[in-house]
Amino acid sequence: MSPSLDDLAALHRRVAEISVSVTAPRKIVTVTVGQHGQITDLQFPSSAYLGLTPADLATTVMRTLRQAQAQARERVATLLAPVVPPHFDLTGPLPVETDEPDESGIFRKLIS
Repeated sequence: MSPSLDDLAALHRRVAEISVSVTAPRKIVTVTVGQHGQITDLQFPSSAYLGLTPADLATTVMRTLRQAQAQARERVATLLAPVVPPHFDLTGPLPVETDEPDESGIFRKLIS
């Protein structure tokens, strides 16, 4: 049986309310993201970040952000699982951690 419009509206509201916060070890940073993985809050709950180099702090922030985004994707996938085909992967591929620039030329192709 297909979900009703009221059921879909309620599902939409629940997805829109998703908020995930992840705190890095030693409380260096707390990152909160919304249902699309967008940053909605970024806090440094302790002074632990002061002992890090800028590169280490950036790495910690990005790692924590990716963890929060992965948890948000999982929550969205869990909520939407009843209304999507069973083989449809809502979590998508995990972001690749790399310091290398994109050498695929995709941006050059898009602006050409």
